[in-house]
Amino acid sequence: MCYPHQVNVGQAGSGLQVIANNFPLPFLTKSIDACLLAQTLCYTNDPHRLLRELDRVLIDNGWLVISGFNPFSLVGIGKLLPWLKHRQPYVSHMLPQMQMLDWMSLLNYEVLHQARFQVIPWQKKSNTFLSTHLPALGCMNVIVSRKRALPLTHTDQYGNKKTISTVGGRRNEELLSHYLTFLLISEILLGWMATCITRQ
Repeated sequence: MCYPHQVNVGQAGSGLQVIANNFPLPFLTKSIDACLLAQTLCYTNDPHRLLRELDRVLIDNGWLVISGFNPFSLVGIGKLLPWLKHRQPYVSHMLPQMQMLDWMSLLNYEVLHQARFQVIPWQKKSNTFLSTHLPALGCMNVIVSRKRALPLTHTDQYGNKKTISTVGGRRNEELLSHYLTFLLISEILLGWMATCITRQ
């Protein structure tokens, strides 16, 4: 599904508006408001380079939403089983959430929301009890972050300095963060259910 002003980018596949390589992305510097990486880092050879390229095209205070597979989960255990490790999604490169958070910090991104969910991967409906009490074992990682620019210091004609903050309203940021997370989880679950229906 594609919404107005939304562009799906990839090297191959259906539902794409732009077919291109990730290095470099075919966008001008600081021209994108928000970016969603749905399991993208798990399937790239150089995830840190991809994040740097996204940092180039995102505007200041732009949004970056990342999802991926948790290696410390039942899906991660599947990579150790010989009869599963060559199938999807076990063939992907699963990144720990702490590693992705460290990358966000190095790139000066403020993490507004992070979560793990779907402890039992073969259930179409997420188990709320397990996700609440055992979030560390969730098969899916979600990180909602925002690109932060350094505050500007303005000096007037009299030599007085004034710091201009680039941070918006905190309450609005939290609401938008939850909304983006809801959209991401909805798209992931819909894609998962579509895959299960296709296989039946």
